[in-house]
Amino acid sequence: MKSQQKIGTQVKEYMLKLMGFFAEVKGNKVELDVNMQIEIVFKSLTKKFSGFRVAYNLGNKALTLIQLMKELQSYELMLNGGKSVQKKPEVKSLIL
Repeated sequence: MKSQQKIGTQVKEYMLKLMGFFAEVKGNKVELDVNMQIEIVFKSLTKKFSGFRVAYNLGNKALTLIQLMKELQSYELMLNGGKSVQKKPEVKSLIL
């Protein structure tokens, strides 16, 4: 699986996408334990979440993916001064 969070994508939206991938993998009879899934999440997030990852590792937390998603959302909100990240609308050009 090769996935990377795109800048401007809300962490919740991205986490839901990853959880869909994890469910698909499980459906193919491949087991990824929660720690491996969390490692995949951390490696694919944008660099703005590096501080969260350090705090997570130092705190030695054991979270489910849902709990991790909620904590990442709180961190994202804090980084954005309490404002939710808004996905930039795609601009489609019309060539005549």
